[in-house]
Amino acid sequence: MHIPELLAPAGSFEALRAACWAGADAVYLGGKNFSARASAANFDNEQLAQAILFAHRSNVKVYVTVNTLLKQSEVEAAVAFLCELHNMGADAVIIQDLGLLRLAAEHVPRLERHASTQTTTTSLWGVAALKELGAHRVVLARELEAVEVREIVSANILPVELFIHGALCVAYSGQCLLSSIIGGRSGNRGQCAQPCRLPFSGPVKYPLSPRDLCLIEHVPELLTLGASSWKIEGRLKRPEYVAEVVSIYRKAIERAILGGEYSVSDTDKTRLLQAFNRDFTIGYFHGPPKGDFYSGTRPDNRGVAVGVVSSATGSAFRVRFSTPVGEGDICDLGFQDSSFTISERAAANEELEFQTDGKVQVQLGAVVSRIIDAQRYRELAQSIERYEPQATEVDFEVSGAVGEPIYLRACAGGSCAEIIGSNVLEASRSADNSRGMIDRQLQKLGGTAFVARDIQVFLGPNTFIAVGDINASRREVINELTEKLWGQTDKMPMPSLFMQVGKHKRNSNIPLLGVSVADLEEARAAEAAGADYIIYGREWLDVSAESAWRQFEAIWNNSSKDAILRFPRIMHTTDERNWRLIRPEGMSMMVSSPGAARLAQEFTNNIYGDTGLNIMNSSSIRAIKGLRAVALSHELNRSEIIDLAERSELDIEVVVHGRQLLMVHANCTWSPHCRGKDACRQSDVRVDRKGAEFPIATDYGCRSYVLNSQVLSLIDAIPTLTRAGVSRLRIEAAGASPSLVHKTVSLYRQALSIQSDRERIVVLRGNLAQEWGILTRGHWQRGV
Repeated sequence: MHIPELLAPAGSFEALRAACWAGADAVYLGGKNFSARASAANFDNEQLAQAILFAHRSNVKVYVTVNTLLKQSEVEAAVAFLCELHNMGADAVIIQDLGLLRLAAEHVPRLERHASTQTTTTSLWGVAALKELGAHRVVLARELEAVEVREIVSANILPVELFIHGALCVAYSGQCLLSSIIGGRSGNRGQCAQPCRLPFSGPVKYPLSPRDLCLIEHVPELLTLGASSWKIEGRLKRPEYVAEVVSIYRKAIERAILGGEYSVSDTDKTRLLQAFNRDFTIGYFHGPPKGDFYSGTRPDNRGVAVGVVSSATGSAFRVRFSTPVGEGDICDLGFQDSSFTISERAAANEELEFQTDGKVQVQLGAVVSRIIDAQRYRELAQSIERYEPQATEVDFEVSGAVGEPIYLRACAGGSCAEIIGSNVLEASRSADNSRGMIDRQLQKLGGTAFVARDIQVFLGPNTFIAVGDINASRREVINELTEKLWGQTDKMPMPSLFMQVGKHKRNSNIPLLGVSVADLEEARAAEAAGADYIIYGREWLDVSAESAWRQFEAIWNNSSKDAILRFPRIMHTTDERNWRLIRPEGMSMMVSSPGAARLAQEFTNNIYGDTGLNIMNSSSIRAIKGLRAVALSHELNRSEIIDLAERSELDIEVVVHGRQLLMVHANCTWSPHCRGKDACRQSDVRVDRKGAEFPIATDYGCRSYVLNSQVLSLIDAIPTLTRAGVSRLRIEAAGASPSLVHKTVSLYRQALSIQSDRERIVVLRGNLAQEWGILTRGHWQRGV
């Protein structure tokens, strides 16, 4: 049976210590830059080196997260950081940016590379594409079912890593712009503000806030999948959380490997809940979840029920406890901002009285939950604090003679290091004293990973060694031995990275104008208004449906313009197989993922990259071979778009109009109240606490697509985009009426023809606002 690696989060050095104590096989942690958990404590370079040494002494591997999207100005620094990590001895890096993944394979080839879950890898084709880009392992999207994971593992393309416990993103990781667009804090850049955890309109108060993943009951089945690594989420969690969760899963794995009947003790179940929970879910492990995915009534830690309110009068209330509580425990009344601290111990069935500040309405019979078990935290904290890797026994051999330099050799763990001193030894008045001093000085190994075991001294007659010389030699040889045992002996020089700058020569000085449409009538309207190319389909097109396929065939056959078939934003292996059955040979296609690009290459040479590729730098533009043009990320600002347009060898496309896709959920937001109907295609709107309305669409697979509350319009940026050399401008109009499509395309066509007349373009923007409502320029000015 394959035994998986247990991979733990380490947001701080104490969390790293906790993971090592609890039995993790590997940890993942981030530096001060390029980490998708920027708000964690993280590690500077000196701390990273110390962390790697500490973990390696504990026989624990270290994977460093370099998993943000990179701006052009950051690429060289990121590659240099990878080189530093290699030289520190990091076991692997976790990467999201496709361009960095390619550059890492080219410039730091001996450093193992793991493709982050933020690469949104959901299919066999996606895994194969990442292997071609240089990945050694892939972290699969959390939305995959067990049967899908088993198929990918069985294909033996790359080792697979799975999330098994912790917080879930409601959206496919790497495809969420909600925090970025509405608040300027990009999840793709490590700054997610988690607006999905805030209230929205709907059947419950928090309809976008998922529960926490917990697969502890399914460890035997997980073992049968054959995944190489099991990952616990939680770089923002306390060390005690890491210690508790890792130790429980360590026991569970060992128990399951023994065979026989598998069970999880009530104590371990309670401790997992007490560590942190928003209620637990198994996510997509056994298929699309229904009523057990969203937390619904509150988005924060729910703790463990320990009692009920037995009386409430005025500002006082009493709690009858069903389980013992202790001094320092923090409890709450079942809703946010209702916490209170226990100041004395209480046994089961005992009551304690508490006072409120008058702002909290205490309900008789309300369930009281313990959020923090102070005694358990103290126990874990003490265990973590006491943990140190076991000291390694080292043998020394020292020799020398008058007129020669000192020779010192140290051996441990099958490795040896040796040094020759720089000073010539002198005659000694007392050889015995010199030998005793050497023994004493070599045993001074405090603050190192070693303890002296055997010391052999071979000195010539009357040879004297100064204390300073033996101490300096000891430090030098111990440093060298440490590097050999736990560091990186195969160091490499910093790469010289020359970022290519070469303006692409387009055929016309005026950008082409493209329009996305949902049917033939919209396509005809767009073409009549002056569109240069047509993109068929929303991001959730089910082209396997006969009606959808006929629509595109009609557009393809009747259009005098280039018609592009758009692949869905998310494609699982089954979706990709459906497309292979259709075999749309020779048609132009638009793709949002490396896997979709690889699939499209089976049918055509006319492939265009969509915004889902998250293109933010020139290396990402070149990462996927065979593209004719690429659409840039919605998260780039004016100057960054101009810079990339000047650097790109490919045609650059910029989306200039439409509702930006903010999130893709694998689960319909109505699922808690769904009666099991398939493909209901129910549209929806969610209203946030500020009154902004976010339209939501569903697709054939019950996935949800959240669109921005405001409509992007960069019509007044067209002169700037034209001067920058942007070749293609896109209007997202799929699903609008044919008349609105015609009106919108006409206004943009006018703007292209009067670029020097700024005042008239301002008027055109006003006309668009009358048709579409509130307009936004997105990140054009601010960026992320």
